Amino acid sequence: MSNSIVGLSSPVYQFQRTLAYTLGQSANVLVSKLDDQNSVNVVAATSDMAKAIAQVIKLEQQLGSFNVKVWVKDLDGNTYEPEQGDLGTELFVELARIALVNNPLIQSVSTIIDFSGNKVPGIAVVPTAIQFWNDNLANPSSFTTLLASDGFEQVLRESFKVYNQGKDIGNQ
Repeated sequence: MSNSIVGLSSPVYQFQRTLAYTLGQSANVLVSKLDDQNSVNVVAATSDMAKAIAQVIKLEQQLGSFNVKVWVKDLDGNTYEPEQGDLGTELFVELARIALVNNPLIQSVSTIIDFSGNKVPGIAVVPTAIQFWNDNLANPSSFTTLLASDGFEQVLRESFKVYNQGKDIGNQ
């Protein structure tokens, strides 16, 4: 019988990769690698975009005993925190439009009615999969595969309703 040690990466790496393969798909956003303090930098092309991203994504993620901190910055290195208080659905929708501009995984951002009849910010995601290397022991190739909508649900605030929507091809 042999003694072998298997090293697995922490779930914080999967969160960083999910952030990179969802929000980071925009040409206007760069997601850094995880640093030694379990922090990730999200760098936006403009200060307006950085302010919007800080409002719509989860800036801290608790993953078991690990905590990941996301720092949102602009190209000049300025760091942005979310504004406190209730921003309202319409403002959240506008901020999400700014934060997710030029992201090929996003179909649309709009106000929708949820199952309880309330207006909520809605993010329509192109029904596609994202895949990245991770210590997924259930997959022989060690890849994690998610629907893009599931990835956005992990990185966006809970107030957003994320759903899949294909392209309108004119069928009525």
